Parts: sequence; C-alpha cells; structure tokens
Amino acid sequence: MAGRRAVRLAPPAVLTTAAALLAVAALAMAAPASARAASSSQRLAALLAGCEKPASGTGVADCRRPVPVALPAGTRVASLAAGGFAAYAVTRSGQVLAWGNNSFGELGDPAFTGQASSSPVTVQLPAGVKVASVAAGPGWALALTRSGQVLGWGDNSCGEQGTGSAGGTVTAPAAIPLPGGARATALAAGGCFALAQVSPGKVLAWGSNGVGQLGLGHVSTTPQAPVRVHLPAGQKITRIAAGLSFGLAVTASGQVLAWGDNSSGQLGLGRTGTHRSRPAAVPLPGGTRASVARGGLGSNGYALTGAGRALAWGGNSEGQLGHPGAKDPSRPVRVRVPAGSTVTALRPGIGFAVALTGAGKLLSWGDNREGQLGAGRTRASSASVLRVALPAGTKVTQVAAGESFGLALTAAGKVLAWGGNSSGELGQPLPQ
Repeated sequence: MAGRRAVRLAPPAVLTTAAALLAVAALAMAAPASARAASSSQRLAALLAGCEKPASGTGVADCRRPVPVALPAGTRVASLAAGGFAAYAVTRSGQVLAWGNNSFGELGDPAFTGQASSSPVTVQLPAGVKVASVAAGPGWALALTRSGQVLGWGDNSCGEQGTGSAGGTVTAPAAIPLPGGARATALAAGGCFALAQVSPGKVLAWGSNGVGQLGLGHVSTTPQAPVRVHLPAGQKITRIAAGLSFGLAVTASGQVLAWGDNSSGQLGLGRTGTHRSRPAAVPLPGGTRASVARGGLGSNGYALTGAGRALAWGGNSEGQLGHPGAKDPSRPVRVRVPAGSTVTALRPGIGFAVALTGAGKLLSWGDNREGQLGAGRTRASSASVLRVALPAGTKVTQVAAGESFGLALTAAGKVLAWGGNSSGELGQPLPQ
C-alpha cells in the first residue's frame, strides 16, 4: 500500500510481563468467593479462551475474543487511542499509559526506547502537563493537552513531529508549536501527516504532502510545519479525521470534505485514481447530514449521521464497507448493521472497522486474519457486519482500533482488547 510504513518490526528487546496474570488476579478479586476458589491456572485458561499461541514458542499471537488489559491499580481511564501496533489510555488525571510496539519510541518513555511492552508504561509528559486526548499513527503519537497545546513523540521519518523536516525519532513528548499561538481543540493522525482543529472552526496540517493530504492546493516532496488547510470559503469545521494519506472534515452544515490520496476511492467522490490537494465535498446520499467522519490507517472513509447510520466508501478488498455486494465503492454506501442498531461511534483499522451501538454493544466487519473482528471466528474476512463477542453483561462506552487490533472501554472502567498481539498491543505476553 502506497505510503504505508512497516511497523511490525521485531523489537531489539522486550519487557517481560505478568499482564495476563495481573488481569486474572483483578478478575478474581471482583468475583464471588466460590469463583475465587478456582485455581489460577483455570482462571488463566478461561481468560485466554479464544487466544492463539505462536506456531512454535510462547506468548500470545492473537485473540479472537476481547480479553482484559491489566492496568496499574487504581487507574481510571477517560479515553482510548490506537495507532499501528501501539495502544494508549488517557487517565482521568490527565496522564497517558501506552503499551505495544516501541520501535520508534511511540510509547513515549526514553527508558524503553526500542523495547516493546505488553505492560502499560507511563508516557513521560512534561512536568505539570495534563492530557485531554491522544491521536496516534503508525509509530508515532500526538497528545492534546487540556490547555490546547499539542505534543508529539515517536517516528519523524516524514515530518510527523511538525518540525518541517524529516528524520529521526522523538522519544519523549515535545511541544509542536502552532502558528500564531493557536490552541487546538481536536487532533487526527494519518500515516505520515497530522491535522489539528483550531478555533474558530479552522484546520491546520503538517507532515508529508506527497499526494495533497495537507490540503494546501499543491503537492510537495518536503515535509511541512503546521500550516492552514485551504478550506472552501465560509466553511466552519466541527470534526476532523485522517486516513493513511487523506484528510476528512465535517462542516457545521453536516457536509463531509475530503482531500489527498484517492487511489482506492477513499475521497468518496465517485471516481478513483485522481488525488485532490484541496478539500472537496463528498456526495452523501440525498438529505444526509454527517455528524462525524472517520478515516483509519487504510484506504476507507466513514461518516456517521445524527440518526445513528454509518456510511462507508473506498477500498473494499476485505469487505470493510460492511455492505455485501457494494458495486461502486468510490461513493458512500450504507453500512448494513443489524436491524434496530444505531451507531454512535466508529473506529477503522486497516481493512476492518469496529462500531459502538447505542446499546453499548460492538459491531465489526472486514479483515479478520488476526481476529480483529473480535467475534470468535476464524474466517479470513466478513463483508457482513458481525457482533463482537463481549463478555456477558459488558456495556462499552468507547472504542478504538489500531492496524490489526481493537480496544474497548467498558462502563465498569475496564479496557478490553482483541486481534493481533505481535507487539503486545493486547496487553498479553509477547509472542516468542
């Protein structure tokens, strides 16, 4: 895939972890006395049901059903994020935990640079800084602080850190200055570029611009420091999203704008192959007003409507449009969710997507080669929408997706993960 970096690298060193055993202990403490009497080996077996070991060796290769991530005692999670093969949890106190791949320093702790970790580590934020949210790309991450500042860390091979130059890595979060002292209200991370929404309704972009993904009206071979996206006159932006090499924005009137790479129809304009360096309106079905747009690290765009419907467009090689038999993937089609389901949030990975319903359940569709649909199935992919096999009684409040894994935050404050675990991104022992 053009512009995609391989981040599934064998880390030079790994941190051994007792993540699975800690999760077992946490579950045991919450269980009734009769359940606590069961042996630890039985509880561990139940916990990892649906997970697969490497063909030869130890650890966990993937999990086809959600399993709990063991967080430090007392952690209260406010939001989740995922990028590439790393996962992030923002706590209610404004700190950030990270686990998974760390080949580019994306875990944000210089002490562990190059070392993957299946146990959450604390991102080393500047003193006194509290984070509101995180956005992550493959091998790098951004944090939006409560004061509107933007921090970046990890890979900078194509200018993701907003310096206007490419090369090297940033192993601890560093400030990305925005022009004119602007304060950000939202962030989005693509493959090699980033977007920031700034008040009042404007958008900044930085990083690679090889296919016009910065929305400047031209392409360039050199990375850009933060610069203003050339939006249509009079448009006020309410939401932003980034795909691998394309950007999306929702206007106050419910219109979706798209720009950048269009090799797979990911701009939703009814044609493929023609990149756009300026934002253009996506032709949504008649009368549709979008409230949210999403673009993951693949070649798909998604939009949610206020009525709880999901629309999708772009590449469909794995059924990631959630619309069996879709004839023209370069135009938005409706994701065929089960009758009566309303979609309140959606997060795409590469070739798959996970959606949260109003009832607190999860739906998924697309690529499933590493169990990233979380439905307990071993089939390679599914164009039909499936139900994620959540533990009985679980209600989900948030969802996130990385390259080949999913994350969920439950109403009880637990974090669940499923899919590939090549770098410990499920919080499970690294495959050896």
